[in-house]
Amino acid sequence: MPPLLNRRDFLLTAGTSAALLPMHHIFAETLAEEPYALTAPTTRPDWERLKQAFILDQDTTYMNVGTTGSMPKHILAALSQDNRLIARNPRDRLGNTSNRLEYARGRLALSFGCSTDEIVISGNTTYGLTLSLSGLTLKAGDVVLTTDQEHPGLLAPLQLLADRKAIEVIKVPLPVGENQTPDDYIERFQRAILSYGERVKLIAFSAPTFTTGTMLPIRALVDLLIDTYNQYGWSIHSVVDGAHATGMFDLDFNTLGIDFFCGAGHKWQCGPGGTGIWYLRNQVSDNNPIPLPRFYPTVSDYYREDRTPPAPDGERGEYDIGDFLQPHGNPNYPAAMALTNVCDFWRQIGRDNIERYTVHDLGAQMKQRIIEHWGNESLYSPSGHSTLLSALTTFTPFAHDRDNKDISDLFVSKLYEDYGYIVRNTATPVTYRGAPETEYPIRISTHLFHDANDVQGVFDAMKDLSERFEQGVIAETPTLLNRENDG
Repeated sequence: MPPLLNRRDFLLTAGTSAALLPMHHIFAETLAEEPYALTAPTTRPDWERLKQAFILDQDTTYMNVGTTGSMPKHILAALSQDNRLIARNPRDRLGNTSNRLEYARGRLALSFGCSTDEIVISGNTTYGLTLSLSGLTLKAGDVVLTTDQEHPGLLAPLQLLADRKAIEVIKVPLPVGENQTPDDYIERFQRAILSYGERVKLIAFSAPTFTTGTMLPIRALVDLLIDTYNQYGWSIHSVVDGAHATGMFDLDFNTLGIDFFCGAGHKWQCGPGGTGIWYLRNQVSDNNPIPLPRFYPTVSDYYREDRTPPAPDGERGEYDIGDFLQPHGNPNYPAAMALTNVCDFWRQIGRDNIERYTVHDLGAQMKQRIIEHWGNESLYSPSGHSTLLSALTTFTPFAHDRDNKDISDLFVSKLYEDYGYIVRNTATPVTYRGAPETEYPIRISTHLFHDANDVQGVFDAMKDLSERFEQGVIAETPTLLNRENDG
């Protein structure tokens, strides 16, 4: 693990709002490689004051963080300033970008429980997923297990592999509803692994899913792969679509034991667009004793005859896989540093505090209100088992017409137009009610710039709106359609 650097403090002291920080030269100092330090995370964040760190429109309540987040105002201002500095003097300000990006990667590694050489600042989640999958040495007849709840950012590169290399992609149907347990997922993947045997080379899944907000049990699924390896000798690796996990959960990549994790910078992490966090396991350890997969970079200007990753042998120590993946032409350095700084800001608040507040406080309150009014059967997200919870809450206010996209779209549109709450809906495959079908539940995001009043407010608005629907008051054509693939 990289050591903590002796760097000048620029983030929050305990209980101080980020909006009050003098952020006048953060990126100028970073470009000049002036060091600055992190203080210890606060134990009792002032959530009400932290809301002031964001410039969200106060005339509406934005609860669609699952599609995109909002940068804190001091990060936004510094990003703008950094772009101006580079535009004014590109040669001096950019300098040795590879060293600067390694420094940025080291700071990110502190946030996610890994070492600098295992992490890459990527373009976004889809970028990381595509390069993870295309870099593996899969061949015709190999099986990849995924689920029926995946985002196109994962499904598209899997389909490309199926078309290019004739691999077989098997979708494991996931349970939908409030009474799920971790065993439901472990047993379904276990049955699929045993069914296809040694042909299975990879499992690829979202945690949490964008459809229902279910946080699949990553560590338990990795343990399943380890048990399979110990019992049968099959090396099965893991790719996690963590677009909604970075910035919501307190993640420790090494402890989770996953092979590849691809997260978004712009969603719950509230960084700039076009950024992502890409983790690649680069060592065999007690957390995951399965030999590393053979992996080739598919975008790199570092890879050449005298610079190739060593072949996996199951015994070797770590190597700097990030060196092969991070360099690929001139980077968007201001965006990379904005992502790094907002991750530092999250560390200062305390990622465990954020997870507890957004998932187990606000998210749980949202789910409980829905159950109390619309009943258990209305909820698509799990509510009982704490390890499956996320800050995404997915439900339907309708007893009928759950497969009617126009009605769902209209509900989202009217919630915004008439009440000022911005949410979205999803297209969710459902098999637990019998024949497979697609339903269109409403999805609500609760994050650190929300509070209990926002939860109560959106609940009251949805309750009132659903009653208007039931009374036949709403009869217009949808005016705000939601894309099915925007996260």
